[in-house]
This record gives sequence, structure tokens and C-alpha cells, in this order.
Amino acid sequence: MNDLVVTGAQARLNITYAGSNGDLPDLVSQDATDATILAMVTEAVRSGSVPGLLADPNADFSDFVVDRFAPTEARPLPLLQVRPKTPFGASEVPSAEEWIRCAAELELLRGVEVWVRSNLPVVDPTLSVLLDALSALRGGKPRC
Repeated sequence: MNDLVVTGAQARLNITYAGSNGDLPDLVSQDATDATILAMVTEAVRSGSVPGLLADPNADFSDFVVDRFAPTEARPLPLLQVRPKTPFGASEVPSAEEWIRCAAELELLRGVEVWVRSNLPVVDPTLSVLLDALSALRGGKPRC
């Protein structure tokens, strides 16, 4: 049993920013508007007053969202979470067409590498560098 006593409609505020996560030390009004929450978070991160997050004087939360969760038995306070609009903070989520295009590019690179290795002698240092680059690209992540 948790002996936490809450007066008024208060909530814990959690922030995900720049690959890190932290809770605002003080409780906030659970009824605060998203704009108010984002303004509080901006000021707190800019001043470095969120444990777990580095101070960032240029922090901008205009593209972030506020998720609201009801209390649970394990967490007796409501939870407000400020996070980027996209999953895991990605700047944008590629479409299925972009993923297919990237996969096709990687397959094309593999084909070029196989053809070059089987049809051209590897005596030119430039060609060797090209083959190494093709191998690295093929083994790496798609650009999207």
C-alpha cells in the first residue's frame, strides 16, 4: 500500500527528449492544457531542472505530444507523458514505398558488387575502394 497523499488533481510528468527520459521533480495539475504542459517542460529542460535530462537551452517541444494515463494500483498518480510525435523520437517514419525503394537499392548494390567482383580484375585501387564501399552499403542500414 502506498501512503502518498495527493491534494487536488495532481499528476506525475514524464518527459522523453533527445534519447533520454526523466520525471519533472514536482507534481503538475492533471487538468493543465497540453500547451501549458509543453511550456512548463520547455522551461524545465532549458534550465536543466529535469533529473535524467541534460539541460538544453535550445529545447523546442512544439512538435511533441502529451499522453495522459489514469492512475493504476502500481502508480497511484495520473501520469502525463511528453514525447515526440513519432515513435522513439524519429524525425519521420518512412512509408512502405520508401522502405521498398531502400530494399531495392540494397539489392541493386548487391547485384553491382557481385557483377564487378566476377567480371573485373581487382587490381585498380579505386575499384577496390568502390567494392569496399558497395560491401559496406549492402551490409548497412537503408538510408531511410
